[in-house]
Amino acid sequence: MGKLNFGKLYRDIKVAIKDYGLFVLATPSFTYSIGNSYHELPEIIVMTSRFKTAHSLINMAHEHWKRNGVTLGRNTELIQDKQGNVLPVYFQEVPLTPMIEDEIIVQAMNFYRNHPEYQKRKLTIVQMFFPDEKGLLPFEDGYNTEFEQPNLKEKTFA
Repeated sequence: MGKLNFGKLYRDIKVAIKDYGLFVLATPSFTYSIGNSYHELPEIIVMTSRFKTAHSLINMAHEHWKRNGVTLGRNTELIQDKQGNVLPVYFQEVPLTPMIEDEIIVQAMNFYRNHPEYQKRKLTIVQMFFPDEKGLLPFEDGYNTEFEQPNLKEKTFA
């Protein structure tokens, strides 16, 4: 495995923020935004290995929030199924704890420390939950656990 080139990563993040409004970073277990703070929006985390889904959801939420402002809780304005039926997502603020900073949004924290001009508001984090194939969210009865999304408000890391 090669050594991470932070200079290149930071350049890529800056270019993505300029061109697309944000940078989306995927890991094997979760995906998150970097750059929403530049637009005075919370950063978004989606806790899933389905990184393509997470990337699309983060981009949709970013655009929606830029147009309509940030609203937490249940939202049915972002996604639809193949038949055009609306599907819910859910946004929940997550406290910015040392665990979140050190285990989850590591590169966002590093970027903002090195480039504070891109952080135009106090850093806040929102976890976005997406539905299963039946349109149920993770905390609703009957939810398909194949789409498991750990809740960061309840999660602890050893």
